[in-house]
Amino acid sequence: MDLRVGEMFNYFSGMKINIFVIIYLFVFYFDIFAQAQKHEIQLTDERGKACFIQFDQTKVKSDMNNIKSFLQKQYRFNSNADFKIKNEEQHEEIKYQKLQQYYKGIKVMYGEMAVSSKQDNLKSLNGHFVEINDLSTTPQLSEQAALEAVLDQIGATTYAWQDPIFEGMLKNERQDPAATNYPKAELVIIEKDLLGENPTPVLAYRFDIYTLNPLGRNEYYVDANHGEIVFTNPIMMHVQGTATTRYSGNRTIETQLSGGSHRLRDLSRGNGITTWNADNLNTTDSYSTSSLHFTDINNNWTDTEFNNVNKDNAALDAHWGAEMTYDYFLQRHSRNSIDNAGFALNNYVHLSNGGSPWNNARWDGQRMQYGDGDGTIFSPLTSLDVVAHEIGHGFCERTANWYIVKSQELSMRV
Repeated sequence: MDLRVGEMFNYFSGMKINIFVIIYLFVFYFDIFAQAQKHEIQLTDERGKACFIQFDQTKVKSDMNNIKSFLQKQYRFNSNADFKIKNEEQHEEIKYQKLQQYYKGIKVMYGEMAVSSKQDNLKSLNGHFVEINDLSTTPQLSEQAALEAVLDQIGATTYAWQDPIFEGMLKNERQDPAATNYPKAELVIIEKDLLGENPTPVLAYRFDIYTLNPLGRNEYYVDANHGEIVFTNPIMMHVQGTATTRYSGNRTIETQLSGGSHRLRDLSRGNGITTWNADNLNTTDSYSTSSLHFTDINNNWTDTEFNNVNKDNAALDAHWGAEMTYDYFLQRHSRNSIDNAGFALNNYVHLSNGGSPWNNARWDGQRMQYGDGDGTIFSPLTSLDVVAHEIGHGFCERTANWYIVKSQELSMRV
């Protein structure tokens, strides 16, 4: 009996040792896979933090609890930090999730992670984690004081909420009589010197401010303690593109980046110059609400793309011609557009005459309209002299009220 007890003790003692070894190996294994392996980190930021991970050995389940646990171990943040799903999409076998970083419940701007997963395991992770150690989330400035501070720094003459027309447009678009362009702040955290060498998290108010004079719209991030603008993000964007025009060769034009492509909209001159594709609508149609934007992906408006069967390169002449005409009035006569108040210049290209080619161009009291011509007597009527001619009608109307409607005002071969 005693012998059997001793044997059993020795057996279980050995078993106990094996259990401890198994537990140790189990913990060691999962500790290894708590963070990404060195070879899986494809890219790091300026502080050496992983910003792109391609998983092939590390196993992380794609549910939020496991993702948060992995992020906490990878970036070693405390309980004040959190991530929430911003959006999620499924494309065949791959699930894509965009995660937004928060600190003490406050959104951290540009703190985002994009993760992809397959068969319930993460396949990749990329983004930017904002390291925040000890930041007060109680602002020293009120929202109103911060707004007054940013408006003082902007120094615009006119704002969108001061203009009844802009206010009415917004109310109509949103079908909300209470809608207004007046800025409403969001309390956020953003890195001061975001694009510099020493980004530092600060508490800030985010304002969306639309200015009419000068024209612009930006997100302004205002330090919630000191009132200084720490970052500006343009909402209304315009950039320079290269255009191979139909009549004036290669020219530089101002365009606007929107939704991943560029369009013929110049927001650097007055209240804007926009060139629309009327797409053969009749000159008597309500085309202003039906017209389309001309677009280009890389902002290089080439002959290959636009010298086509539709003669779309004519739009490049109309756009560039309107810009040059605006510059003439500004530089030679110190005049801000045709009314000296930044009047928006809108070109409508590809107008038809009852469905037939239109051998004409005109100023209709509000905008410029251009026909494509019949291809025999006339080509598209958007050369520089024609564009300047039509804008000149608008100038006369807005200054001396000389506007006279003529059904066939133009009889020149272009």
